[in-house]
Amino acid sequence: RYWRDWSSDVCSSDLGSSKSQSTPSYTTANTGAAALPSLQSPPSGPAPGTQTAFFLDSHLQNPYTEQMDLAVQQDLGHSNVLSVSYLGAMGRELPNFLNVNIDPTHTYKINYVLAPGTNGTCGPAACGTYSVNAYAGRQILTAPTPPATTPPTTYQSFAAINPAFGSVTEVMSNVNSSYNALSVDVTNRMFKWITFDANYTWAHALDFSQYQFTAPSTNNWLDPYANQRINYGNSSLNIRHRAVGWANVVVPGINGDSPVKYLTNGWSIKPLVQMQSGLPYSAGFSGTTPQSCYGQVGCYLPIGTGITGTSAQTAYLPFVGRNTQQYPRDILVDVRFEKDFPIMEHYSLQLFAEAFNVANHQNITGVNTTAYQLSTTQNAPTPTFAGGTPVNTLTYQPSFGTPSSANSNYAYNPRLVQVAARFVF
Repeated sequence: RYWRDWSSDVCSSDLGSSKSQSTPSYTTANTGAAALPSLQSPPSGPAPGTQTAFFLDSHLQNPYTEQMDLAVQQDLGHSNVLSVSYLGAMGRELPNFLNVNIDPTHTYKINYVLAPGTNGTCGPAACGTYSVNAYAGRQILTAPTPPATTPPTTYQSFAAINPAFGSVTEVMSNVNSSYNALSVDVTNRMFKWITFDANYTWAHALDFSQYQFTAPSTNNWLDPYANQRINYGNSSLNIRHRAVGWANVVVPGINGDSPVKYLTNGWSIKPLVQMQSGLPYSAGFSGTTPQSCYGQVGCYLPIGTGITGTSAQTAYLPFVGRNTQQYPRDILVDVRFEKDFPIMEHYSLQLFAEAFNVANHQNITGVNTTAYQLSTTQNAPTPTFAGGTPVNTLTYQPSFGTPSSANSNYAYNPRLVQVAARFVF
């Protein structure tokens, strides 16, 4: 599977290139001939800086996992067994995608001022000023002094590899992950008319911001040149607490040849209860990445978007942290009623009635992740003002974390009831 992905990255390197395959056009001098298909003209090639390329790191490895477990069991009597287990899984050489066309020698500092929202708080981070390093893609070389409109504004572009490419993404395998869990389980292996299992799992999944999809992104990390440990945090699939219980209850019937037993015998009830912590998510912001200054010679412009201007796929605020927020808990109760009607010796008719999410619990499947709205006071030059440092304000949005969808994925749905019949022979 992984080699297929690497191959697709190589093949996509030339897409959009001026040297890529052209689509020819045809004309005919014979006006009485049949009309030829209308085909596109040959492309002239993309504008400088808009091409993209992917290449494989020379030390790229296939990903693998190291798994371990240890279980201790104790017989509690009456067909009950207690089990305590440790489970571990270590992911190694997981894929990562970094834009190495970003020039690390041209950076500038952005100061963000966190301001309270209408509720008087600054949300998940304390009010104050936070600084991040941003990467520049261009710099102003010439700019008119207001009210003049000449000379025109000109720019110098920066690139570590080739300024004709907007991004050059290196596909590498430098992400690790870890999963550690402790599970306690009580199992009943059939005591009279009931069988059940109940278990609780505490777990913690951590990684270095592992990309979740097979198709590569342009850039995965906020800072492709910083120490990779700054990306270490909760996995996007980290579920701290999970409890599951199920039972198979056979309703006692009556003995004898009374025809009433066809109504009283063969009943069973099978409930299933699942509860778990909500998935983690990161606080984000909405707005345009600020420049170092505006309208002045020497001003840096960001190379991309996002809090650091690197167009990182893993979008989060470094002063809040990655995956530090959490969805509400999920609860799911399902139940199945079954009635068996024996027909002669080798045949039977089974009737089922099943209900999923019996309580119609609102399991939240989406929340508003925009924690802050960015506004920038540019302080650009005017006829009476020489220009100054921009003021970048992140205003907290009280709607952050509010549900946007519920019971809307493959795992959680609104209450559903179905009936079925099965003939066994």
